[in-house]
Amino acid sequence: MSRTSDETKGIRLQLVASVLPQLENQSEDKHVESKLVPRLDESSNLSSSTFIKNNVKKLIYCVLFSAMLMLSGCAALQSAYNLVNCDYKYRSITNLTISDMNVSNGLSPLMIPKVLAILSGNTSSIPLNFSLNLDVKNPNSGAAAFQSLNYIISIDDIQFTTGNFRQAFHVDAGETKQLPMDIGVDILELMKNNSRSAVENIVKNFLGLSNTSSKVTVQLKPTFKVGENTFTSPVYIPVNFTFGGKN
Repeated sequence: MSRTSDETKGIRLQLVASVLPQLENQSEDKHVESKLVPRLDESSNLSSSTFIKNNVKKLIYCVLFSAMLMLSGCAALQSAYNLVNCDYKYRSITNLTISDMNVSNGLSPLMIPKVLAILSGNTSSIPLNFSLNLDVKNPNSGAAAFQSLNYIISIDDIQFTTGNFRQAFHVDAGETKQLPMDIGVDILELMKNNSRSAVENIVKNFLGLSNTSSKVTVQLKPTFKVGENTFTSPVYIPVNFTFGGKN
């Protein structure tokens, strides 16, 4: 599901706003705090007119910074900014195993009762491992890149897992590149903290056994480098899709 223009614009503004104070701190040694985000003790003593003027200055600075960034700004920061405009889509799930059984190519008739026994039986853990592959399409005129990535995966309103993608990622202008994320969860732990039947349905969708599809939200929070400094996006980039179910 594609993001709306308003959602994309909001993520852009928050990305720029997160970087501005840190860049400003690098240029002046007077205060650790940024002038763009005054300390509480400073702002509490401002008159109304001074406070308004300062906020207008902030807005103008943000607009000018955004304009420079879009036109010819720092390549590293521009590539991070371009991430917001990329189109993220679900591609596939591969390398799927459950309790060390390889089920990437589907379940044979002999495997189905074994899997159902695992889900309903007494065991200390039920490890589920897979690779979630997303297509990242870059429609920008420049490259899009990040250094690492935090993610949250929710399925059917259950927080399925969180994790980190610790590899640098780069997609050139006009290209589409696959982003593979290796995921590992303990199904038994999910069952302890959520509806057992809901978790079972999710697992059955991974295995192609459910009649009801699952709704997935993947939230991506990239970290990128500008010079020697590392910045993390203040917001997550959402990717929504459904999988599983039978027609």
